[in-house]
Amino acid sequence: MAELNPNAVTGLGSKLNTREIVERFMAIEKRRLKPIEARKEEKVEELEAWQMVKAELDKLKGVASALDSDDVWEARNVEVNDDEVLSAKARRDATPGKYTVAVDSVALSHQISSQGFASPDDVIGTGTVRLQVGDSEEDTPITIRLMEGNDTLKALKQAINDSDADVEAYIAKTYGDEPYRLLLTSKRTGEQSRINITLDLEKGAVETPNFENSFDTTAEWKGLDPVEQELKLREVGSSTPVMEVVGEYTGEDDTIIEFTVLRNGTIPSEAGVLLGWKDDKGREGKIEINKFNYVPGQPVDVVDGVQIRFSDGELVAADQFKIKAFAEKSQMLWWMDGDERKARITQPSDWQSKTESGGVHVTGTYEGEDDQTVTLRIQDGGQVGGTKAISLYYEFSESGDSGTVSLSAPYQSGGDDDELDSATAYDSQDGDELFDLKFNKGEKGGSNKIPIGHGLFVEVPPGVLRDGESTKMDLYAAAPEGYWWLEDEAETRGEEATGAVDQVLEWEGGGAVDLEELDDYEDYLDSQEGVNRLSVEDSIASLSGR
Repeated sequence: MAELNPNAVTGLGSKLNTREIVERFMAIEKRRLKPIEARKEEKVEELEAWQMVKAELDKLKGVASALDSDDVWEARNVEVNDDEVLSAKARRDATPGKYTVAVDSVALSHQISSQGFASPDDVIGTGTVRLQVGDSEEDTPITIRLMEGNDTLKALKQAINDSDADVEAYIAKTYGDEPYRLLLTSKRTGEQSRINITLDLEKGAVETPNFENSFDTTAEWKGLDPVEQELKLREVGSSTPVMEVVGEYTGEDDTIIEFTVLRNGTIPSEAGVLLGWKDDKGREGKIEINKFNYVPGQPVDVVDGVQIRFSDGELVAADQFKIKAFAEKSQMLWWMDGDERKARITQPSDWQSKTESGGVHVTGTYEGEDDQTVTLRIQDGGQVGGTKAISLYYEFSESGDSGTVSLSAPYQSGGDDDELDSATAYDSQDGDELFDLKFNKGEKGGSNKIPIGHGLFVEVPPGVLRDGESTKMDLYAAAPEGYWWLEDEAETRGEEATGAVDQVLEWEGGGAVDLEELDDYEDYLDSQEGVNRLSVEDSIASLSGR
């Protein structure tokens, strides 16, 4: 309780301590104000929070307004594989895709030449030389002053090279009594980088350099068109390029990609080839390959990180091959090790034309005296008719006759009319020479039948064959004349004398697999065990000269 002032008169004689009463009433009133002040502070904090929200919304509005533009949602991003050579921009109505730019002509640097002088030390006079490259306002002219004692043709060349002009000067020695000419070459290229020169010289011992005799444009060459070596289109047999898949698959699901030849031709060639691809997800695209955009062996992007590369060779119209890509597996599949869960891609299947019509063609009339089987097997696989070694081994089961014949060039090379190519077959057992083969003798596109004995011939169409691929054919001898019971026994066994032969045998052991039946990559590896895959590098340029 507050101390009472002894000099104060309180209660006005009522003996009540009115001071204390008033203080207590005031304390009660102050307690009523505390909740109000607390609510006030709460509302102030709430107001500050809303002000912060408004500030963030204003920021979001600023960002959103920047997105409210066609330049954002319909913009096109352009990537160039060599920005030092080409820069590109795209409008928003540009069609997405991959484009190839072929340079028909390259912008050259403007070059002018003076008349001839007897010596680089000829005095051309003192005065000014005004140089300008280009005609725009940004192209500032450069003025060079030649003083006495430094006024020769050589001195002018040096002064130009020491200046800031985008011009390189060079004295060339040509021909005649006055062989020395001052050549000026623009350091920039194109029509807008022409050299303009004005000379104001006097007191020279020789005539002032004159550049008016220079040609501004180059005349068109009227000579023979260059003939480029390209593969000759055969349009028979199977497609011959060797394919290889590279890259890392980034897709989320397993998929099979089928490639189809939409425009046949050769790799490389000016006309080029066109391949289409589509997968089992409904996606599709096209790949154009010509000598302007492709070098045999380099990878081509397909989809989801898949890349494929080709050796040189011929593509047959509508030919096809497939690959299967396995997506990366979840770590929840604990029973798989790390390699099994990785994303992987199978190598390409054989060209479909090889499967359907790429077998070995056997013809002739069987003249053997015994029933037997002839086995044909590929050694050192590769492209039929290519420069890489590939041969055909044949063996008769009963007679033991066998041999090896080369299927490399010039076989199936389709030479010119007056070419005469030959090859020799040797016995695989003792190395003795069996016979000579001659191709295209006297006519273009001559026979490529190879005699293997017993009246039989084989012909292997163009295509890609793997080492170890083989096939066989059963041969039945005709019963000697008058031995009717042998004919009856053969007929009982369901055998007829082979006689005339005209049959296409399919190759086996090439690693063919039904991709749709593969559950995982390990099954693919099991199917390819022992299969020799061909190398793109070994096959590049192996068909040149066709």
